[in-house]
Amino acid sequence: MACKVLIVERELLVARDIQSRLGRLGYQVAGAASNGREAVSMALAIMPDLILIDLDLGGDMEGIEVVIKIIKSAFFPVIFCAARAKDTFIERAAQLSSSGYSFGYLQKPFGNHELQISIKLALSRHGMERALAARVMYLDAMLDSIGDGIVVADTAGRIMLSNLAAEKIIGVDRHTAFNLRLDELVKTSAFRQDTAKPPAHDGFTVPQQCSGIRQWLWRQDERQVPVELSVHCPDASLTVLSLRDISEQLAHEENLRRDAFHTALFDDLTGLPNRALFIERLKPLVSGQQNRPVQFAILLLGIDELSAVNDSLGREVGALVIKEVGNRIASTLAETQPTATVARYDEDIFAVLLDSLDTPDPIATSALVSHQILAALHRPLSAGDTLLNLRVSVGMAVKRDEPASADEMLRDASLRLYQAQSGAKPVEDEMSVNTARFTSRQHRLQQALLEGGFEVHYQPVLNLAEGKLVGLEALLKWQDPSHDTVLYDPVTSVEFAPIAEATGLSLPLGRMMMQEVCDQIRQWQNLEFQNINVAINLNESQFEIDMVALVWAALNAAGIEPARLGLNITEEVAVNIQRGSRDNLAQEGTPKLRMLKKLQASGVKISIDNFGIGRASLSHIRRLPLTGVKIDPSLIDDITRRKDAAETVFAINALAHSLKLTVLARGVTTAEQADALQDCGCDYAQGSFYTSPVPAAEMTEYLKNYYDA
Repeated sequence: MACKVLIVERELLVARDIQSRLGRLGYQVAGAASNGREAVSMALAIMPDLILIDLDLGGDMEGIEVVIKIIKSAFFPVIFCAARAKDTFIERAAQLSSSGYSFGYLQKPFGNHELQISIKLALSRHGMERALAARVMYLDAMLDSIGDGIVVADTAGRIMLSNLAAEKIIGVDRHTAFNLRLDELVKTSAFRQDTAKPPAHDGFTVPQQCSGIRQWLWRQDERQVPVELSVHCPDASLTVLSLRDISEQLAHEENLRRDAFHTALFDDLTGLPNRALFIERLKPLVSGQQNRPVQFAILLLGIDELSAVNDSLGREVGALVIKEVGNRIASTLAETQPTATVARYDEDIFAVLLDSLDTPDPIATSALVSHQILAALHRPLSAGDTLLNLRVSVGMAVKRDEPASADEMLRDASLRLYQAQSGAKPVEDEMSVNTARFTSRQHRLQQALLEGGFEVHYQPVLNLAEGKLVGLEALLKWQDPSHDTVLYDPVTSVEFAPIAEATGLSLPLGRMMMQEVCDQIRQWQNLEFQNINVAINLNESQFEIDMVALVWAALNAAGIEPARLGLNITEEVAVNIQRGSRDNLAQEGTPKLRMLKKLQASGVKISIDNFGIGRASLSHIRRLPLTGVKIDPSLIDDITRRKDAAETVFAINALAHSLKLTVLARGVTTAEQADALQDCGCDYAQGSFYTSPVPAAEMTEYLKNYYDA
């Protein structure tokens, strides 16, 4: 493509002559301007490859002023033309050259050969300048991307280059740095970690090449920063200095030292002293290092059912039990025995060192403390969703006046603990019964998942005012072989949620159900059942994974629109997914809340299920990306019998409608309930009064009859 040239010449005949000559030389004239303002406007509009401009344009701008205005916005190669160069032009040209801009010059009159050579040289030089500028930009970007500070100086110590990291570490911008010498910019002192404050700096002198030397760096604001300094001299003319701020590294090293100490002497789970620290505190007592006779006692407390809890409920629940037991022991002793040591002695054993029993009867005092601890531990213990009644045994060894070693006392306490545990009678208490039931159902649920023992059932949702079908709710059915009753939605029910959560069944069940429902919607669409919307219940554990990716994968695999899918979350989940976001809820929120917002933005409908009996408040509802609320069936049961239930349902409708949310009543069983709900303003309803949940095949027949009617 021919080079486009903009001619700037006030003499019309001269401009035409140059245009003719350029055409014969193979160049394309992009335009011709006769004054400065016109030249600036045309240059920025047509973006020529080269500007050929007369120095003496007359008017309010000379040629060099025109070029200065143009190059503020765009960078073009320029050839100045004049009968002779003025002194002012020479001075201005020198200023342009010092700022990195070069140009060509032709003295009038000039021949075609001179013109062509000048153009070629200008274009070539311009190309090299642009390549060099790009290279410099690339190098600057590369240096600025380096985390370490880089400073380059010549043999005289003059700063030639610095990057952004160096600016931040030293506290001075690079333009100021270029006016300083290396010893003025980088001020260091010897680094000693054992000093509370660094010694006064003495400036930086260029050392031999070194790597990773720790120094105190004094910033320009006189604050000191610990740095790791390296010096590299690629040749005799350059010194390359790299700096790394090691403030965080030093803090991390200190934390590691503390962590190592803590790990060696404290239990990770409970934060209590471990066996090693317990014995260290016991040794001076038995060796008499207190310079006076001391009476003390050791209590070993064993959790008798911990292995059963781990096996049946999982080790996560077992860990909660251990932490709660440790907390209760420490809390019990906090007031009566403030100097006592409570330690986790073994996996299921806690040790207590009563180190100052200044009483006439230390055995009686130790026994009393034991009873106080056991009373605290025998209260029901909540571990997640499970309520446990623990049985704890105790073994005691008391040191009075007779000599005894630490090993002997621990042996005696261990023996008495063993006797207490082995002598206990097996009791068929509530804990044992619940554990057996839990273990049995956990096994049956796992088998059902492996053998395909779950089936998705669907229940219609109808418009209360018109009786029209508006959607379906998907429920998971499992026929427990050990029971006569059929159980729906075991993952989200009160009875089965702890089992599914503890055994990790919630996620595979939820994934299976999500894909099966989406596939079923596609099948119904293929049968020309249009606008079939199906809602699925979610539990909190399903938000621990990328729920957005899971839903989109199911939708894409089935080939259906997001608007066909609804997701139901309980009030408890609604509260928990917002926890921790505080004031930024409306803008960003927690990761779980952001997942809900992404799903709702894509078209998926979000509703709060079982509303009206939990902890969700107006603030929670307003902050969630909801499309509707579903009233809990317990309120529907009482709506025709109790005035307060009807008033509650009416208030829920008023609240939801004020927030532009739809309201669905679940568990409608009678015509009277349906009428009362309509009077309260409910939009939709579902329940056995209309149709009970049925398998997909039966629901297909239901839909055929509905659409054919």
